[in-house]
Amino acid sequence: MSMFAHEARRIREIAAKDTAFQGVSEAELNAAEARLAQAATIDSFRLEAMRTLALGRNGHSRAIANIAVQVAPIRLVWLADGPCLVEGLQAGARLLAVNGISVAEIFARLRPYLAGTDQRARALGRVHAGLAARCSAGNRRSDCSGLQLCDRRRGSG
Repeated sequence: MSMFAHEARRIREIAAKDTAFQGVSEAELNAAEARLAQAATIDSFRLEAMRTLALGRNGHSRAIANIAVQVAPIRLVWLADGPCLVEGLQAGARLLAVNGISVAEIFARLRPYLAGTDQRARALGRVHAGLAARCSAGNRRSDCSGLQLCDRRRGSG
């Protein structure tokens, strides 16, 4: 029996009783339970819990695993044309990529872990932007040297 088998079963049972998961197939829930049970570390278990509870797509049944996520020390707001920095010398600049990974790709990688609608996921995704594309591997915090920005005042990338 794996280290997280009991917790995986509990999350699976909770999801089965939550009406938000009525559209989730038995096979998807079984696969999610298996991924949870196979997690090798507490951080990987937390991320799998996020992914499992995001299956309900309601934004309320979710795991908040901030401690398991490496984040960039930046604040973003998601405008119509993408995420923009809201503080510091580059406030107003649009974030295009992190370490060469486009914002669209980062969001696509994050989406399975974020509960709710796409709009809500974008709001949560800005908090967890370091999950899919870490600014500097192995550090909880980063210097953000890998951010590619577009100055909205100049329109340059």
